[in-house]
Amino acid sequence: MLPAAEAARVAAALNSPHSLDYLSVYSFVDFLSRIAILILLFLVGLETSLVEMRRVGRTALLVAVIGVVVPMSLGMMTMKLLHANSALAGDLFIGGILTATSVGITARVLRDLGQENRAESRVILGAAVVDDVLGLIVLAVVSALAVAGRVNPLAIGHITVIAAIFLAGSPGAGIWLTPKLVRGLSSAGIRDLKLLFGLGFAFLLAWLANQAGLATIVGAFAAGMILNDFFDKELQGESLQQLLSPIESLLVPLFFVWMGVQVKLEALGSRAILISGFALTLVAIIGKLVSGFACPATMNRWAAGSGMIPRGELGLIFAGVGKGIAVIDDGLFSAIVILVMITTFLPPILLRFSLGRASPSSHHQTARA
Repeated sequence: MLPAAEAARVAAALNSPHSLDYLSVYSFVDFLSRIAILILLFLVGLETSLVEMRRVGRTALLVAVIGVVVPMSLGMMTMKLLHANSALAGDLFIGGILTATSVGITARVLRDLGQENRAESRVILGAAVVDDVLGLIVLAVVSALAVAGRVNPLAIGHITVIAAIFLAGSPGAGIWLTPKLVRGLSSAGIRDLKLLFGLGFAFLLAWLANQAGLATIVGAFAAGMILNDFFDKELQGESLQQLLSPIESLLVPLFFVWMGVQVKLEALGSRAILISGFALTLVAIIGKLVSGFACPATMNRWAAGSGMIPRGELGLIFAGVGKGIAVIDDGLFSAIVILVMITTFLPPILLRFSLGRASPSSHHQTARA
């Protein structure tokens, strides 16, 4: 329910002669922001190599699992301490948001530092990719439970199995089917086939994910993973990422604007919201730093943990989904924005510091299979 003052402003706007214009603009920007979310996750999927996931080995998998379990547990405990009467669905969703790792931010930071070939970097990137997959499964489960309004072990198991089958099965089926489709279509001489097929495929899998009761972004991410390994090899010309760059430049800023519009500045002035924001940020950082200690002692564990901290666009996307299904209120959404901002700006500093202190021999270490 809206506060009295805000409710009065909304009512006045809806009763004005321009009410239809306001609603049209609201609906249009909301629609474009949802498309932008799908494109963002599709691009993240395109950066996710299934081959690399198989190569990273047990170390990266262990880092990823700890990087999901510990932040989620700490997040739920923090929510219960700060908001004793909060609903379980909300606590689960906040915990789920804390599991996210923005592989794009981490990859760019490592590349800018010239450290992308280190053993720690390979573990970080491999774990961040697995983290994204596990985080999306958590998001799918929590979203479905929140919509259903009840939590029970059978429902959790059912949704988890559906999400796992979708994320594991769709790449398997897609890798077998899509080369045949692409080769058949390429002989038809369709102009801009790569862009049309890529976007169409992403939207199709997003729709299928929705039909399966999962979040649409799960399907978009799966589409990116499927097309990652072969698409640019099959079709000549610019890569799909390059073709999507103008669309990304046009639509993605709208998503961030839309997220910013939903932040209530008056909520940031609330002592309770600020405490929640900084407390959740603290446990979000600690949870990912702990995951770095799954690495062998020969690696720079602090660097590995630091590279898992960024939430970036994934944190905002998860928060946006939670707000869309009314699991997260305005105050918690604003607290999550604080978390995302800090965990996006802090890792480059920590990585520069920790990797700079690493021993030279660590440059030649390889991740254990």
